[in-house]
Formats: sequence, structure tokens, C-alpha cells
Amino acid sequence: MWRRIFPDWRGLPRAFWLVCAGTFVNKFGTFVLPFLSIYLTQRREFSPQEAGIVASFFGIGSLVAGPLGGVLADRIGRRRTIIASLGFSAIAVMLLPLARTLPHFATGAFVLGMTGDMYRPAVSALVADVVSPDARPRAYAFLYWAVNLGVACGVPLAGALATFSPRWLFLADGATSLLFVAIIWAGVRETRPAERAGEVEARVSSPTILRDTLFLGFVLLIFPMAFVFDQHLTNLPIDMTDHGLNARQYGLLIAINPALIVVLQPTMGQVARGFNRLGVLAFGALLIAIGFGINAFASTIPIYAISVVIWTFGEMFALPVATALVSDLAPGPARGNYLGIYQSAWGAANMTAPACGAFLLQRYGGSMLWSACFLLCAGAAGGLYALASPMKRRLGQDESIGQSLRASPPAAEACAEAPASRV
Repeated sequence: MWRRIFPDWRGLPRAFWLVCAGTFVNKFGTFVLPFLSIYLTQRREFSPQEAGIVASFFGIGSLVAGPLGGVLADRIGRRRTIIASLGFSAIAVMLLPLARTLPHFATGAFVLGMTGDMYRPAVSALVADVVSPDARPRAYAFLYWAVNLGVACGVPLAGALATFSPRWLFLADGATSLLFVAIIWAGVRETRPAERAGEVEARVSSPTILRDTLFLGFVLLIFPMAFVFDQHLTNLPIDMTDHGLNARQYGLLIAINPALIVVLQPTMGQVARGFNRLGVLAFGALLIAIGFGINAFASTIPIYAISVVIWTFGEMFALPVATALVSDLAPGPARGNYLGIYQSAWGAANMTAPACGAFLLQRYGGSMLWSACFLLCAGAAGGLYALASPMKRRLGQDESIGQSLRASPPAAEACAEAPASRV
């Protein structure tokens, strides 16, 4: 019984834990993005609209990063893609303060968004390469936990650095990216299946993936969930302000999200084991729908707090499982491509959610925005649940994919030293 409640740390290879450590360090140093708009408006005296343009170019770069990073992960390897992405990202973020004009900042933000997110499909593919299929949901839950632990620990330091000298934000952000590079360089070897096995590499092109209707249907249903989830970064604070909450109260409410994830994410991943993964994902999407839908009736701190708690639980159920499902759907040689296209759904949501949500909020009010979010995300949850049967048949009957799923590589080939034993 206790194994169903407490996180199970056993059996995951050393390469995975090195990736988790590097991810924590990198997210701990994510200093620039949360304070970029403040830096541009207060230090560089840009207007809010100009700061929004810079943020949009960052989003465009992030959208490009998913497919590009996926292609590179399959073409040149996971390790090289991670090192190149984080190395160029470190250079881009440290050079960004040298920009002087809006076009310079917009260009720099685009490069930063592209290079800074290009490593994500490679990391997810690397985890899938070294972790057995049945342990992947648990592994992605731990990885997601490391992301949020890093953010939760790093944001207070970022605030202190911003007060002391904003330039230190850019330097420290770049330095932590380089530290992640050092961890991968020293401790993790290439894990791409074709390279590891010495086989003739079977290329799976993007046009081929675009004919995978089951996968595309899955990605299309992820987009509305991502669209709704991204509202907490942009339009939720505006709505809270309209109801009389101040910035400090908003900060305390949003802090519930990383706090719950840090405390509960490993346990939630363990509790979800044994359940149908697409059902878990659909349930998580439904919780996200309910959590944001409650905001249609919210005007006080307790109601907003309940909302944050509900959609945070949805996030913990849905996001790690979604990545694991994409890894399982993809043939080994195309895993990076699949994960890159999946990431592009989140990039598209990052681009469209702020403007579309703001339009509904300003034109029709918060009740309309949050009601629309509920309907949109609840519909996505229903669609994801409807995919459970075809997804099960696909994973159970497709022999080529089944072989790639069962071929869990020896972790020693992915590490500079021997990994911990598996259960």
C-alpha cells in the first residue's frame, strides 16, 4: 500500500537523474523571462505594448524550437542537441542586455526563445531512451517535479538579483545553462537508438509524421488544454486585479501552484500508476477545465485559491502523462520529431492564449472568458478519453512501435559510469 502512496525512486538509471539534476539547475536559473517585461518597461523605458512585442517574438522562437529541436534530436542526437541548444541559449541571454532598440530586443528574444526551448524534445527523448516504457510516466513526473522545484527555489533569488543589478539576471541565467551543458557533457552519452545499436538509421520525416492521424488528433486535443492552462500567466492576474486583488495577493495565490507540485508531484505520479494513462490525462484536463471555470464565479481570495489548487492537481496528472504517451507513440528513430511536434502545440498556445484571452476578457468580461475556458478544456478532456481505445490498439498491435517500446536500452550505454540497478 505504501508503494502506492509514496514516490518510488527505484530502478531509474543514472543518466535520468543527471538530466533531472541539470534540469533543476537550469530552471533554478530561469531568471530573465519572469522579469523581462519589468526590465524593458522600467530600465529601458519601453512601453507595455513594445514589451509585449518582444514577448511575442520570444513566443515565435519557442514555437519554432519544438519541431527544430525534435528534428535535430533524431538527426544529430539527443546529447548534441541539448548541448548546442543550451550553449547558444547561454550566449543569447548574456548578450541580450547589449541590445538598444526594439528591433534588437525582438531579434534577441526570438533567438533566445528558439535556442532556449530547442533542448526540450531532446531531453524528453533521452528520458524515453533510457527508461523502460512502464516507468516513463513516473520518470516524467520526477522530471516535471525537478522543473518546478528549480523555479520555486530560483524566483526569490531572481527578485534579489533584479533589485541589486538587472545585469546579474542575464549573467546568472546564462551561467546555469552552461552548468547544465557541463553535466550532460561529462555524465551522459548519446542515447539515440539507431546510433547506439549501430543500425542503418531509419529516418522518419515530418511529412510521414503528419500522416499519423492518431498522433495528430492527440496533439490537436492538447492545444486547447494548453491554451486554457496558459491563461494563468497572462489574463488570470488581470482578472484578479479587476476584482480588487493586488500584486502581492496574486503572487501568494500563484505560489500555491509550485508549492503543491514540489510537495506532491512524485506522489501523484506514483498514485497514477496502474490506471489507464489516457484516462489519467483526460481526468487531469477535466480538473484544469473545472479549476479555470471556477474563476467565472470568483471574486475573493478563498475562491481563487480553490481554483489554483484544482487546476494544479490537473496539471500534475496531465502534463507528465502526456509526454510519456507521445514517447510511447513514437518509433525510436522518430521520437525527437514526435516530441518536437507535441511541443509545438504548447508553443502555439503560448502565442495565441494571451491575445485571445485578453480579447474575451476586455470585450465580454471574466465570466465569458472562464466559461469559454471550461467548455474548451472539458471538450478536450472528452476527446482525449475517446482516444483511449484506438490508442490502446495502436500501442498493443503496432509491431514496429511495440518493439521500440520494449527495447529499453541498457542505461550503461547512456552514462559515463554504470547506473543504478533496475527493479
